[in-house]
Amino acid sequence: MNYIKDQQHLENLLKEERAIVLYFSDGTCSVGEAVAPKLDVLLKEKYPQFKLYSLMQTVHQELFAKHQIFVVPSLLVFLDGKETIRKSRNFSLLELESEIARYQTLMFD
Repeated sequence: MNYIKDQQHLENLLKEERAIVLYFSDGTCSVGEAVAPKLDVLLKEKYPQFKLYSLMQTVHQELFAKHQIFVVPSLLVFLDGKETIRKSRNFSLLELESEIARYQTLMFD
């Protein structure tokens, strides 16, 4: 999993990369910490065009606020720099995979 350094780093990624998944956590949520490695494996194995980046609440408070992240875990999927998918708290990886597969087909196949 990759990590966001700061606001400028994120802005550059949104301009350069076609598909980015931002995973917001606080490091204390056991569910969130269990989902992150599964999400990482899913994207690397099935959807390598979707780059996964992690943000920690203690380090990236301004980015949490900017993207209106109020609960963890949360994730945002950006396609061509635009937020396309938003999931928070309790979400299904199967449902997320289905949505990503659809965009994979539209954008990369």
